[in-house]
Amino acid sequence: MVKFSKQLEGSLVPEWKGAYCNYKGLKRDVNRIKQDRLEQASGRRSSFGHLRSLGSLSKFNSIGTRIKRTATGLTRGCDEREPEIVGFFREQNGCMKSLDICRDLETTALCDTDLVELLGHAEQDKIFFNHLDSELEKIDRFYKIKEAEYIARAGRLEKQLLAFFEVHEALARQNLKLQTFSFIKSKGGDADSSGEFQPENEPSVGEERCASSSTDEEMEIIANFIENVNVTETQDSYSVAEVAIPVEDDSGNTPPCIRKSKKTRSNIIQDMIDISFRKKKVQSSEKMLRSAFIEFYRGLGLLKSYSSLNMVAFAKIMKKYDKVVKHKLGPVYIREVERSYFATSDTVTKLMTKVEEIFTKHFADHDRRKAMRQLRPIHQHGGHSITFLLGIFTGVAEALLVGFLILLFSAPEYRTVGGHNYIDSVFHVFSTLGLVLLHRYMYGWNVYSWQRVRINYPFICEFAPGTELRYREVFLVCTSFTSLLLGAMIVHIIASTKQAPLGIYTPEFAPMAISSLFIVSVCSPANILYRSSRMFFLCCLKRVILAPFYTVILADFFLGDQLTSQVSSFRNLEFIICYYLGGYFEIRDEDACTQNKTFQGLIYVFSLLPYSFRFWQCLRRWRDEGDTKQLYNAGKYASAMMAVGVRVTYSMKEDTTWLVLFILFSCFATFYQLYWDIVVDWGLLQKNSKNKWLRDNLIFRKKYIYFVSMGVNTVLRLAWVSSIQHLNYFPGFSQAGWYNIFASLEVIRRGHWNFNR
Repeated sequence: MVKFSKQLEGSLVPEWKGAYCNYKGLKRDVNRIKQDRLEQASGRRSSFGHLRSLGSLSKFNSIGTRIKRTATGLTRGCDEREPEIVGFFREQNGCMKSLDICRDLETTALCDTDLVELLGHAEQDKIFFNHLDSELEKIDRFYKIKEAEYIARAGRLEKQLLAFFEVHEALARQNLKLQTFSFIKSKGGDADSSGEFQPENEPSVGEERCASSSTDEEMEIIANFIENVNVTETQDSYSVAEVAIPVEDDSGNTPPCIRKSKKTRSNIIQDMIDISFRKKKVQSSEKMLRSAFIEFYRGLGLLKSYSSLNMVAFAKIMKKYDKVVKHKLGPVYIREVERSYFATSDTVTKLMTKVEEIFTKHFADHDRRKAMRQLRPIHQHGGHSITFLLGIFTGVAEALLVGFLILLFSAPEYRTVGGHNYIDSVFHVFSTLGLVLLHRYMYGWNVYSWQRVRINYPFICEFAPGTELRYREVFLVCTSFTSLLLGAMIVHIIASTKQAPLGIYTPEFAPMAISSLFIVSVCSPANILYRSSRMFFLCCLKRVILAPFYTVILADFFLGDQLTSQVSSFRNLEFIICYYLGGYFEIRDEDACTQNKTFQGLIYVFSLLPYSFRFWQCLRRWRDEGDTKQLYNAGKYASAMMAVGVRVTYSMKEDTTWLVLFILFSCFATFYQLYWDIVVDWGLLQKNSKNKWLRDNLIFRKKYIYFVSMGVNTVLRLAWVSSIQHLNYFPGFSQAGWYNIFASLEVIRRGHWNFNR
């Protein structure tokens, strides 16, 4: 049977963790009462027990959270509560129903003397009830604050919903007016041609031509507009002159109806353009409003769960207390808890009911089952097939890794294909894919850790409900692609030896094939391989690349931070493009790219791209939010770009001047980044925090974990020092091999940073 303390930790809202009943603390008080009773029964009450009691009491009084009670400290005061009236989604023009929630809480008072009589002078019992009162007051106060926030939010949603309906109705009227106008024009033309309606005066030649061709003219205008929709979206305005119509009669004059038709035609097209754009905005607003209602409803559900969990916590702890003191004091105190505001208020329940009605009517076509499927949280249940496939691919990847190492270092044919030259020719492809997979493994570890410590990462990253990947699914994708990568590496090394089977034209097709497979698997529109997660990633990537033109959300700059740890992959990507698109892979001439002047110039561009993405994101956030801190953050990435640029130059021109500049710029950028990582991003090293040199809210109880994390981050940030010591000339490793090792360390550091972030 699961203990309630574990159940409470598994059910609470992580962001509200400090506002829940401190069940463990109250349980410790009950255990002290039990120990006190045993000591009193045996007559061995120690002076240390008295000191501990007094210390606990003084500590509690210093906090100042004790609720106001009578002189005995065990009866609750009476507070006047004003009636609350909440107007939520009132009906206007018959669109919606109205809801007036009226609360009139009568003044109540609890004057139970049973507790006083039974407790007597037990010091530990007084401390326990003092703590119990404090928890009750804390919960009541937090519930009132949150309820008021949701009431205010309901008012804002009401205004937004009414504004949406007004815009929607106005757009519908405009569209209907346009359709009616076109219909009347066409019917007018038909009437004139059929003779059902004859005017008193005989029409002129121009008017006859205008009347007989009115329907065709309108249809031609609409057809031309439809054909030129794409042109309209990319140009500032639509050219009416492109529509081919007669503009002169037989005498060379422009008929009056044609002049009128030009104006009508232009108005129709402009109205259709406006309606098209407005429809897109209305659809976008409807989507955002739907999401707002879903989020609001689930927030109300969390507040309702908060009330229920705390009620159960009080009942559980009083049951334990009654069991220890052998008295039935629990029902007496629970009656007081049941009269508290968080237990008696039904505002949240009424708000949830009204949201269900509104969502069912306006967002689910009166289908309540469909509405509730969208409103209620989606709980994912992992299947056994995921675990089974994860085990299969893990075993396959391990076997392929062992086989590759045996072929690489034991086969005598390996030396005949060029040794290090062989490695360098395919290193850029396989190492890039390996770094990407390592980053995915680190993300899987992040997801696992976040779930263990109950960090609501889907909400923080704004994943669509029910589409987030759990750690098993992330590891399944990683192990499956690791197996494919190792298989391609084995095929490549076999094809590079004399034992290559017939039919393989060149071994360089293996890395090309696996790279193409990786790209297709990410960009494929097919509903396979967790399509929703892939599309979310691609949308974020698009916003990262076009950072100055999009509002930056958390998922965007989080992805941008990940890309700054993949600088080596960006540099390898440049080589891959040159090596394969230039056709040099057929003759294994990697020097054709590395010694190319254009290639050397593009190294700077590809190396600085990740940092430039974050730089522009910071500037965009400063523009949108007006937060000066974003300018300092942009300065951090600017210093990193300067350090990387000097480092690239030093790698090509290893002279003393560039070495000194490399050290200076790298030191400045490193200390800038270290300060930002630890103080700003992690919130540590706070001198006035209650946890000395850490922060107020800690996830781990063991504080040394945070100090170790700061040390690990510092060491991994200083990996660039190896470039000065020329460790790349260590026997058995090529320069590219050492770069890959330190690039892997940077990816590991980023995974470590993600968790603390």
